Amino acid sequence: MIIAGYPGIGKTTLASKNNSVIDLESSHFRGIKDWYKYYVEVAKSLSRQGFTVFVSTHPAVIERLITTVPDKYTGLIYPSIKLKDKWVEKAGERLTSKPSDKNYRAYVRVFENFEDDVKYFDSYNIKKIEIDDIDYKLGDVVERMVS
Repeated sequence: MIIAGYPGIGKTTLASKNNSVIDLESSHFRGIKDWYKYYVEVAKSLSRQGFTVFVSTHPAVIERLITTVPDKYTGLIYPSIKLKDKWVEKAGERLTSKPSDKNYRAYVRVFENFEDDVKYFDSYNIKKIEIDDIDYKLGDVVERMVS
């Protein structure tokens, strides 16, 4: 299964604890023309090998998933709009405790675009799970999605 996951949901943490989960970092593909096509192809290949693959929530990525992967093999996990303040705080704390380019980009994305992102996700015709409580276990959310 390929799951588009919003910044801060716990993709990297879950992948570090579960060998059947991969957090496919999109930054390695950026700078290549039509990068999202190659990115999704790699995700599809990993998924066919039996991995649960997390990908970014860039619109081009989600749209490519919707048009090239059967519905039962794709999903989207993102936080509820009501979690905005907590999500921004969480992203800021992560950046402070683990400074990195990835965490900086995630913080900026959440800080500047949270509401627009969540509203935009609602428009996608893809299997979705909206996280509605800041205290959750991503593994449990993924299990709900794949069942």
